[in-house]
Amino acid sequence: MPFPYTFPLVWGQQFIIEVDWNNNGSYADANEDISTDVQSMRWRRGRDTELDRGIPGSAELTLQNDTGKYSPDNTGSPLSGNLLPSRPLRIRAQEPVSRTMFTGYIEDIIPNPNPMEKTCYIRAVDGAAQVLSHKIVRTLMRTNYLTGTAIGEVLDAANWAAGLRALDAGKSSMNNWWLHDDKALDAIQKLEEAEQGFLYVRNDGYAVFEDRHHRIQGPHLTPKASINATMIG
Repeated sequence: MPFPYTFPLVWGQQFIIEVDWNNNGSYADANEDISTDVQSMRWRRGRDTELDRGIPGSAELTLQNDTGKYSPDNTGSPLSGNLLPSRPLRIRAQEPVSRTMFTGYIEDIIPNPNPMEKTCYIRAVDGAAQVLSHKIVRTLMRTNYLTGTAIGEVLDAANWAAGLRALDAGKSSMNNWWLHDDKALDAIQKLEEAEQGFLYVRNDGYAVFEDRHHRIQGPHLTPKASINATMIG
């Protein structure tokens, strides 16, 4: 469910943190599982209340950096040449169930200048911040266009992968709609507001658009738990 997630690293719970340093679409290469070097981490995505707009997600990590492995200017690092922005980053929990918690792209890699600390700070953002906030898009004139279909066209114009989206068609139809040199995120948020729907980037990196009827039908009507006097379990 899309709510704000802000967690410190919980040592009793196993996490796997990975970075696709060589940007080849795989997290299986050498030095791409950085879990043992992570000292702490926090991430946030979703929205604060049911009526708020979804916020671009972000994650912050502090890594042990004794050998300068995560220092971009260290030519002796095994990651030399690959410590760059926009590298994909993924956080997965293994307990109590295996689940991806955050998927995004590195924005900053900042080694601690204090030689006594020997740590490195990494900040990552999700696709809404890394792609949609910066892409300027334009479209053709459309008539009788549903909001969800328009959001799909904005994502196309922003080069958002077709396989990484889950969009409702929308309930509102626009008589005339077009874009001319608009920011992709601004355009999508206007469509979200017109629909009174909800757009967010899911934990696995999918762009999701829910129209205004989405949460009053289907699986959202099935109770998830029973409330009783003790609430045990």
